[in-house]
Amino acid sequence: MATYVNDLRLKEISTGDESGTWGSSTNRNLELIAEGFARGTKDCFSSDADATETMADGSTDEIRKLYLKVTSSATLSATRTLTLAPNTISKVWIIENATTGSQAINISQGSGANVQIPNGEVKVVATDGAGSGAAVYDLFTDLNVAGNFKVSGDLTVTGDDITLGTNTAGHLLVADGTNYNPVALSGDATLASSGAITIANDAVEQAMIADDAVGADQLASNAVVDASVASGAAIDATKIADGSVSSAEFQHLDGVTSAIQTQIDTKTTIASVYPVGSIYINATNSTNPGTLLGFGTWVAFGAGRVPIGIDSSDTDFDTAEETGGAKTHTLTEAELPAHRHFLFRNVTVGNIGDTTSTLSAAHHYDFAGEERYRIRKSSSTNAFLEPDITLSGQTGSGSAHNNVQPYIVVYMWKRTA
Repeated sequence: MATYVNDLRLKEISTGDESGTWGSSTNRNLELIAEGFARGTKDCFSSDADATETMADGSTDEIRKLYLKVTSSATLSATRTLTLAPNTISKVWIIENATTGSQAINISQGSGANVQIPNGEVKVVATDGAGSGAAVYDLFTDLNVAGNFKVSGDLTVTGDDITLGTNTAGHLLVADGTNYNPVALSGDATLASSGAITIANDAVEQAMIADDAVGADQLASNAVVDASVASGAAIDATKIADGSVSSAEFQHLDGVTSAIQTQIDTKTTIASVYPVGSIYINATNSTNPGTLLGFGTWVAFGAGRVPIGIDSSDTDFDTAEETGGAKTHTLTEAELPAHRHFLFRNVTVGNIGDTTSTLSAAHHYDFAGEERYRIRKSSSTNAFLEPDITLSGQTGSGSAHNNVQPYIVVYMWKRTA
């Protein structure tokens, strides 16, 4: 009975079998051997799940081919595993991951190692056919090419090192128009194996540096120290960032001996200028100083009053916030200025026509009933030559008078907290 236990699953004819058809079976095997060197394509993932492909016994199968382009009619949503069966086949494949969904695929045969092929990439793998513990190997791992190795496309190195036949420390790869060669830095610069470049002192002059060529991003932290800046370097605002600091502002730093913020913190703040109990005056702005100045609790103060300095020797002015005075005042008799009235004295009052004295006054009522006084002087020629004196009507009102000094109105606030 024929068996298929070889690595290409060819028909193995037993002795005495296939009489009359042996040639056909042999030709079929030769065709399948050739198929093992061909290029094939197969949809290995008809669903978004892991899949197994088993090489057919004695019949054509895309899985048998050396170059296998793996496709998927399903869109893969995660890395999927393709198991190559049976697990007794030891064979080399060149496998391309052409599945849909931009996912990697793992090539597996048993419980041993797998090989992962990123989407769109190709790897050369081999199965060891070790049964349930079978493994898959990446044949280009530790590949050593003795001759020239030409890459016509892009070369991506996922490792950290490229080792050259000439691998001298402190050299750079420099293109000469055909090849890249390890070349040491020459002149005033040296390159250490750590990658640090050392430039000789005074090797770079100002004329060698283009305008704006060196910015903050090109300087390592602490790369420029005091000793690196010449005393006559004339650093001004045009050398700083975008010049947003003017030369005049930059010169304000002259004389600063320590951290500016530290110096500011030690200075008197505006809050200390206005301690609790202070009076704040503003000619036009009615905003509460708590909002305007940004600190403290303030209340309106001294409405309709003017402040006056304390005088401990005067009981009217010897206590803070003591109030007094009035906007208007009515004078009392005692507050009138000293003055005199003109009066007649040493006269004799009698009836009209009384001439017993040289000067006399007579009291009487006129025809209108008005009270009157008459003063007369005796005369031998005209005894009735007399002036009249009467009481005038009252003048003045006795009202309070304005007691306000010259003033200007402002907003006053007192800090209470």
